[in-house]
Amino acid sequence: MKTKKILVIGGLPPPLHGASVYFKNIVDNEKLKEDFKVLSLNISVNEDISTMTKFSIKKVLLSMVYYIKLVFILVFNRIGIVYIQVSYPVFAFLKDSIFILILKLFRKKVVGAVLGTGYKEIIESKGRLLLKYYGFVFRKFNAFTTPSIYMLTNDGFTMEMLKKSKELPFAINPINPSMQSIKEVSFPFQILFMGNLHPGKGVFECLESISTVVKKYKREKFIFAGEWSSSEDENRANKIIKENDISSYCEIIGTISGEEKKKYFEESQIFLLPTYYHSEGLPLALLDAMSFGLYIITTKHAAIPSVIIDSFNGVCCKQRDSKDLADKIINAIKEKVETDRIRQQAIKCFYSNYTYPIFINRFKEFLNEFIN
Repeated sequence: MKTKKILVIGGLPPPLHGASVYFKNIVDNEKLKEDFKVLSLNISVNEDISTMTKFSIKKVLLSMVYYIKLVFILVFNRIGIVYIQVSYPVFAFLKDSIFILILKLFRKKVVGAVLGTGYKEIIESKGRLLLKYYGFVFRKFNAFTTPSIYMLTNDGFTMEMLKKSKELPFAINPINPSMQSIKEVSFPFQILFMGNLHPGKGVFECLESISTVVKKYKREKFIFAGEWSSSEDENRANKIIKENDISSYCEIIGTISGEEKKKYFEESQIFLLPTYYHSEGLPLALLDAMSFGLYIITTKHAAIPSVIIDSFNGVCCKQRDSKDLADKIINAIKEKVETDRIRQQAIKCFYSNYTYPIFINRFKEFLNEFIN
């Protein structure tokens, strides 16, 4: 008989982004349900990525409905642990803080999932009164999980919060689980960017690097897969492509999934993610790229340094620097033996650390330790 109940509170897709996928995978996981009765409360208030940071009356009304739902769940269920995302932006934090206060009124143990950065940038810049409220709410958490203690330390977490934090790296179910070694390829290379097409993800630096790369290697192809964060960003991208005359070297294919997503990963050799995104955590697309043994070019940002070791299982470039990015791409194409060595290390690291069964075992261990 299942006596241990956990309540997972988070925004589920849509929209599709790292945090929503993270919570969906937990809620749907059958292995977790072998040991725990998993209840969930979907508190998504966003229709798409472009509205995530915007205030609206509709969001407020939806949140009120979710508060009432939470009370009903707590009244009719004996919940052992509540697992909820930690939000930093003011509206999201104020909305979610009500959930925390309701949970503490019911004397529940609350574990916060710190999935991205933003503590230092967002919280420390607030006025004194709001800053006190942030601190008051954060002290209500019994513990935190994070993909990277390094990320929390670098983001300005207090020692009190760090002592309550447990590192729990993200994971995915590989799209192609049978592939555990890299495929030998010949030229030309296909270079892939996959994720939200947002300025902070480095998408414009990727576009600006193309003209430098194709001066030396004219057969290489750049693929951009994902959804634009705004029409203004899409227009800016089209302007860069036109001004640099690179339309024949790059293709923007929109959001892909399933077999189509698998196909592009299989056909690519280099993966680009030169991110400096303000609320970055550990990008799931990065793990996808590792699972296919792609040569990863990324940045030392957020939780990424906990996963990608420069010149071992990937390469790090400078943030906001399209020239340095171009140099890294050119070097990857030029030094194929070294590129293949790094690609093999990437796939090996993935299967040793970042498959979903490994994550669930770690998550169950954490929950059992916390309950006991």
